[in-house]
Amino acid sequence: MYYLYLDESGDLGHPIQSPGAPRHFVITVLEVRSEQARKAIEKAVERTVKNKLHKKRSRKGKLIIELKATATDFADKQYFYRQVATVPFTVSTVILEKARFINHLQLNPKRVYGFITHLVVKGLPLEEAMTRVILTLDKCVHNSAIQEFNEHLVKQ
Repeated sequence: MYYLYLDESGDLGHPIQSPGAPRHFVITVLEVRSEQARKAIEKAVERTVKNKLHKKRSRKGKLIIELKATATDFADKQYFYRQVATVPFTVSTVILEKARFINHLQLNPKRVYGFITHLVVKGLPLEEAMTRVILTLDKCVHNSAIQEFNEHLVKQ
């Protein structure tokens, strides 16, 4: 099996001039090529959330239940990385400077998202998958968008 976990950071929907709007949009894919490695990474995430993050609260006072790189302090990141130090995985990323795509973002952010995702996935050696590829998208992507995304990937 070939496991891909896709996540994004930033926002395509807000104008770049908006206060607090990120200047970049980032799509990252974590690539894992075995069931054993997938389980080890999942366990490391669960342990980090349970042992480190559940004891903390977000700025809004909510319990932290998700491992987020930008909101996780360095010591907790080190804790996670120590657990996955021997696990084979690859990370691929595409960073979009939003100012360069300002017109495209205003016209069709979904299309820009698809284009950037295509760039990062295109760089992966998917032809090396022996049986199948399982792609897990971020929870914020709706079912209709996932179906559209899958159709686009198959065509590519």
